[in-house]
Amino acid sequence: MGLKRFQPENFYLECTTVWSFPKRGNWATHRSDYQGNWSPQVVRNLILRYSQEGDTILDQMVGGGTTLKEDIIKVQHNCKATGFWVKKSKLYNFLLLIMHEHLFVFQKSLKELCLRSQS
Repeated sequence: MGLKRFQPENFYLECTTVWSFPKRGNWATHRSDYQGNWSPQVVRNLILRYSQEGDTILDQMVGGGTTLKEDIIKVQHNCKATGFWVKKSKLYNFLLLIMHEHLFVFQKSLKELCLRSQS
């Protein structure tokens, strides 16, 4: 499976409390024909709106990896992964490899955590 593109076409950050995405995401490794996952547009809006670079994002369900894919695609979030994914990403195309690891942890550095708690 080849990558179509990394970003959605005509994406904009939602400005209201009611979001509607009649067409599912069809970029990167997302499939628009599978309705079992949650819309990647929702994930992208939540990550952009409520997280900052280096923040911890934990998706305890992982499922099809929608949250994980969107966060990794957004380079400015500077994610760090467990050793399993770091090793595998060197062997394979990382975006195509994302599957199921029961606990995928994104972590902030101790310095960033201390700075945030002081402000």
